[in-house]
Formats: sequence, structure tokens, C-alpha cells
Amino acid sequence: MSGGAGKGVAERGDRPLNGDAGRPSVILAANASFPPETVAPVTAFRLAPVALLLSLVPVGWGQDEPAPADRPLTDPAGAAEDADRPLRFEDLYGSARLDLTGSYPRGLTWVGPGRYLTPAEQGSPEVVEAATGESRPAYDAAALSTALTDAGVQGQLAEVFARRPTGVAATFDDDRRRALLGSGGDLFAVDFGGPAFGIDAEAAPVVVRLTETPQTEELPELSPDGRTAAFVRGFDLYAIPLIGAGASLHPGPEVRLTHGGSDLLRHGKADWVYYEELYGRDWKGYRWSPDSQRLAVMEYDDRAVGAFTVLDEAAGTDVARRPADSGQRVERTRYPKTGTTNPTVRLGVVAATGGPVHWIDWATDSLPGLPAMGREAGDGGGLIAHYGWFPDGDRLYGYLQDRVQSSLSVRAVAVSEEGELGEPTELLTESHGAWVESPGDPEFLPDGSFLLASTRDGWRHLHRYAADGTLLNPVTGGPWEVRSVEAIAVPGGEAGEASGNEPWIFFTGTKDDPVGEFLYRVRPDGSDLTRLTPEPGAHKPQIAPGGGFFIDTYSAHDTPPRVLLRTGAGELGRVLGEADPPGLKQIARGEWQWVEIPVPAAPRTDGGTDPAGTLHGYLLLPPGLDRSNPDADVPVWVMTYGGPHTTVVRDDWASGRGWEHLLATNGIAVLKVDPRAASARGWAPAWEVHGRLGEQETTDMIAAAAWLQEQPWVAGDRIGLSGHSYGGYLTARVLTHTDRYAAGIAGGSVTDFQNYDTIYTERLMDTPAANPDGYALTNLSRKAGDLKGRLLLIHGGMDDNVHPQNVWQFAAALQERGKDFELMIYPRSRHSIAGTHYRRLMWDFVRETMLEER
Repeated sequence: MSGGAGKGVAERGDRPLNGDAGRPSVILAANASFPPETVAPVTAFRLAPVALLLSLVPVGWGQDEPAPADRPLTDPAGAAEDADRPLRFEDLYGSARLDLTGSYPRGLTWVGPGRYLTPAEQGSPEVVEAATGESRPAYDAAALSTALTDAGVQGQLAEVFARRPTGVAATFDDDRRRALLGSGGDLFAVDFGGPAFGIDAEAAPVVVRLTETPQTEELPELSPDGRTAAFVRGFDLYAIPLIGAGASLHPGPEVRLTHGGSDLLRHGKADWVYYEELYGRDWKGYRWSPDSQRLAVMEYDDRAVGAFTVLDEAAGTDVARRPADSGQRVERTRYPKTGTTNPTVRLGVVAATGGPVHWIDWATDSLPGLPAMGREAGDGGGLIAHYGWFPDGDRLYGYLQDRVQSSLSVRAVAVSEEGELGEPTELLTESHGAWVESPGDPEFLPDGSFLLASTRDGWRHLHRYAADGTLLNPVTGGPWEVRSVEAIAVPGGEAGEASGNEPWIFFTGTKDDPVGEFLYRVRPDGSDLTRLTPEPGAHKPQIAPGGGFFIDTYSAHDTPPRVLLRTGAGELGRVLGEADPPGLKQIARGEWQWVEIPVPAAPRTDGGTDPAGTLHGYLLLPPGLDRSNPDADVPVWVMTYGGPHTTVVRDDWASGRGWEHLLATNGIAVLKVDPRAASARGWAPAWEVHGRLGEQETTDMIAAAAWLQEQPWVAGDRIGLSGHSYGGYLTARVLTHTDRYAAGIAGGSVTDFQNYDTIYTERLMDTPAANPDGYALTNLSRKAGDLKGRLLLIHGGMDDNVHPQNVWQFAAALQERGKDFELMIYPRSRHSIAGTHYRRLMWDFVRETMLEER
């Protein structure tokens, strides 16, 4: 589940999907004076009656975040002018769908301290001078597309890359002088003729085919200097030097860097659990050194890891091959379930020209090695949660964690020019709270110090360390969170360059609103902290080299996406574009209201007490609803995710929140809410649920229903609940622990956390041997006889993340206890489920249970 227990739109993860939002805001009108710059469903069946998880919500379920204390609780976003008809299902999922997102500039890329590249829908990309807005073609896209197709790149990919070079899965060298992309399983190099996509070069781009093999070359990456291409083939790492330049560019001899790779002993490509839970759903298991001379490569040994089989029962049967062809497609994936053996991993260094791999032994007399960081002999040991290079390429760092991630050790190993390894040293350790999250890449400052994120104070903040790991100072602090470091910029120079100027640290965070995300800058000593993006909502900035400008793309629940050019100090330069979704003019919109819901203290199963607290969320109400009318009798559908520190209540446009407005404009109010452990209000609330996933969250969802039943306009006997992945687990759990919800839709649900993987689950629950009572609380089959209300279970038949085993176990338990329920299996879907059939299924179920109609 990568950080949150679940998968959804993409597959799973702790980062939930965005929801859907409101109407254009007054901000659009206020800035109107700035002229914008040019710039199938799968087969499925339904059983009724018959017989989640961790990622995010599937497309359209939506999610957001709470509001700050100084924001008014009511912030209505009324219907668009002259739009009074309800949103229809066909408006969102029919053949003539309404556009609720609109168009706005995307894919803008800085190509220097004061210039950026604008992709082209047609024609050639443009390079734009930030200070003046003057633009010109960057290169001849038609000529590049022809060169790509002539070299063997597939036609559509060639055309898209030529017009939008950063919009496809290509990698670039540091200067963006060269690109490396894959097509049809082979690799191709592009030489633009000069840095920054060759925008100042006279020569036309040159394309060279690097491989032509029956195997697939995958996970390619150019070296920082653009002179070597690395890739994985057959679970081993390879490199190809690029010789010459321009028209003389050609590949050198291929070099195999690792040997003996297989599906069970992988070199340079992650196994499933590392991909899913530690590497942000990135399969790449190697990293170039900054000097382009060496590569750090991971080895994942899954030979002792248990396998899980997923069947494609809907695959066609080849009649001509009977009886050998059974019509089933069988997939076996090494998947470590809780309490079982983890992959055994190690990190090595190899020269880009080949030679032996030097494998790192992280242990010394005073530092435990990975095997000792497990729970018992033979369980795979600890984890290499992250790794990378120091800027000079003379040292590697690695984050080592014990099996249940209660601590983190940041260690460094010197690497000589010959590839020989020094003795490891420990730079720092983290051990606080119920578990320690991997902090991601350190950010290096020109003076050799580095920044690292930490949740030691219960909030994610930046701390600065000397090169030897000595803590120098906290950079940020307080009851809010740093989300990501966007750039370290030295005025008058490129990021990371030494200069007499003090660098700025640009980062995004929630200092001014826990449901928003804003850009700030601060000095390394923590001084001069300044917010650079004044508008409410969620900001996604791109900082120019040197920090003199940034492009700010943002939206809010009542503001469709806008793209602004600002100076490094936050001053508005120009409006580059703003979405004006045409669909908004045709429909009514629900009315938005931020809410805070009190939760009373409640007893815990272990004899303790969960203290009273507050839930944060928003309501989307039917247009024109009189909330003081006791005869309104409006049903409410509640949506959540609920995984620890995985909020869904956000202030962003989220593609227009069509699914939520569909319900609201048809008479069903929507409540999007986070349990306390899931909100963006620090790590301490998340740590509270350690070892007992679902218990406090269930209390919170019961409190949400109770609060709704106290509202005069609510039909208290018609409240529904839905979620996917962890949200599916929580939905099914709530309906087996209370009768306050009349109906629920549980998608992709974990129904027993002993069925889920080691790294995600043991971080939050410890091992089953150490916490049997906690795991028992997550086994929904034990509570199947207590099911209340109507329950629709939905699952992908080929879900390789939250296995179908979960839904079958729960369905069997429900049947054994004589409980009616509904079940939909999408035979060829994975953890993410989408399509018109899926949406229609849920729409019909919601109307049937909330409006008593279909």
C-alpha cells in the first residue's frame, strides 16, 4: 500500500486520489486583467445475494482535506450561472461527456534560469522568455518526429515525443542535451544538438537506435553526462556507451554489468513489495553516480519468499490447442504476507564500463547488519528503505530499517575511483513514535550539509545536518507539515553551485491550511520563512534554476486550475492560463460546506480509552437546500479512505468532482471525511492506531453518522458509506460494527490484515506473532454475523495487491452466517477498477438504497 494501506486509481498507495470539486471562484474575476499567454469496462457479473488496500480510491471516488481553524465553516459554491439542471450519469460516463476540468497549460519545463519550454498540441514546442513572454519555436518537431520513425520508434510515440518531450517516459541527461526512450521493447537515443533540448543549436536532432533484440530492454536511464545508457534486460543490468555527437553519434559495445539475474534474483528491478511499499511504485532498482562513472544497483532475492497465484479466468481458450490450453492464465508473484519471509536485499556498486560488483556490508562491530534487523533468523532481515549518492559521487548512503520499521539508520560508505568500498559509518538514527517513515532523498546544500525530513516532533519538518551527520539546526517547525522540497536555489547560480549568496530552500507545506498546499522559501538556518503563493488551494510549483522565477499551477474546490508565472519572491508576473470548464455552464453544482465533527471519548478493546477529538471534512449539499428545514429528509452518502496519515479531504478542483456533484444535484448530500488517524494534522494521530487498524477509525465513522443524524435536514435512516482499498476495509468493518449506516460499498477491501504484505502491514501492526489480538480485530469474517444494512462488495478478479482471497473469505463467512449481500467481481481488473459498468453499478446501488429507486 505504499504508505497508506491501499491502492486505487493507480493501483494502491498511501496517497489517495483526488476527489471532485466546485465552481469557478472570485479569484478568476479578480485576476481577469492579466491576459493569458498563448501558450471498457471489463466483463463482470453480479451475484445477489451470494455465497480492500491500500492504495487509493479508484477513479472518481474522490478525496480531499480539511479546513483551517480561521476558515469559515460554510463556504458555499453555488450553481453556475444559468445552470439549473441536475448532473446526469451520462454527463460523466456517457458518449457525450461534459468537460468539468477545462484546458490549461501543462508540461511546462524550465530550460534555464529565465526560459521555459511549452509543449505543443500541434506544431513545435515553444521556448518562452520568462521576463518578457517572447517565444519562438524550440526546434522543428516534424523533423524530429520523422527522424524518430526512420530510426524505428513507433509512429504515435514519435509524434508525441517530438511535441511534448517531457510528456512521455523518456529520461534525459543533466543538460537535457540527450534523451533516452523505449519503443517496442528497444531503446533509442536522441541528440538534440545542444543543451536544453538544443534550443540554441543550429543542428537538427539526431536519433540512433541502441538495441534490436527479441528481449525487452526496460527501465532505461541516461547517465548524468549523457554518454552512457543503462537498462535492465532479463533481470540483469546493462550499459551501452554513446560515442560521438550529432551526426556521428553511435552506440558502443554493450556491457553486461550484473550476472545471474532471474525473476527470483533481480538486479536493478525491484520486486513487488519494494516497488509497492518503499519505492513509490517505481520498479527501477539502480542509480547513476553523479560523475557518471558508476552505478549503485540493488539485488532482490525472493527465493525464500512465498508465492501467491492470481488467475485470469476470463482468458480465451484456444480450441486448437485443447486439452493443453485450459483457458486459464496463471500469474505467480512473490508476495510476502505478514509474518512470513521478506526478500533478502543488498546494495552494490559497479563501474559503468563493467567489472565486478562490490556488494556493501553495512555492518561493523558496533553497527548491526541487515540479517540482525529482522525478527528471527531466516525471515529476510531488515530493509534497505532508500539509497543514493552524495553529490561528489565518492560516497553512497543507505537507509536501513528493522523489519517493523520502528527505527531508521542513515549510513554512508566511501567509494573509491576503483570501486573499492570503505567501512560503513552511521550518520544519524531516527526512533520515535510508533514507526519511522523513510524520509526520501536528502537534499544537499552548497556547503556540503544536507536536509532530511523527520517526524520526530509529530509533524514532518526539515532538519539540517553537517556532512558527517551532526545535527546543525531545525529548518522548519510547528503544528504543520512540510510536504516536499522543490528546489535549493542559489541566487545568481544554478541549484547546488557554490557562490557567495545564501541559498534559498523552496518547499511545499501546510503551514497556513492543512487542506491546502502552498509554496514557501526559507534560509538554511530557518530564517526568512515566507509564503510565496497567496491563493487558497493546492499549489504545484516548478522552480527555475537559480530560483528567480517559478511556475505556479494551482486549484481549489471552487477554482478550476490556473497557471501563473511568479518571481522567486512570489510576485505575480503573468497569468499563463486558466481553465474555464465548458461543462459548468450547463449544470447545477452542489453547495460546499467545510465541517468539523466532534467525536466523544470511547472505550478500546484493550481496556484503554480513545480520547474525544474532532473530524474534519466537507459537505456537498443539494443546490438550494434549507439546512434548517426538518422536513427536508435528505439522504447522505459518506466517502472516506481512512489509512493512517492518508487524507482525502483536500482543497483542490480534482477534475470537477463530477461523481460527488452527480449525487448532490440529484438529492443525495455527500460528506467527505477523514478519520482522525488519516487527517493531515500530524503524525501523532496516525501513531494512535498502531497495532489496532480500524478500531478508532470505526469509532470516528460512527460519530460522523451520529452527527449527521442530529442535523435537522438529514434523513437519518438513509446514510451510506463507501471507500476503496483501505476505505473498503473500513466500510465493511463499520457495517459489521454499527447499524447507523443503511448501506455501504466496499471496493478492493482487505478483510483480514494477515492477508496483506509484510512491509506495509508490519509497519502499522507489528508481526502477527507479536500482536495476535490486534490482527484478530482486523479479521472481518469473525464479525460477519453482525452485518447491518445492505453491503455491496466489489473486487478485481486479478487484484495482485489486495488479493481476491480477501473478498472470498469474507463472502464465505457472510454466507455461513446467513447474511445477504451483493458482490461484483471484475474478472480481469487489478486493484484499480474503472469503466462505465463499474460506475453504473455504484450509481444504481446508491439510488436504490438512498432514494429507493433505480
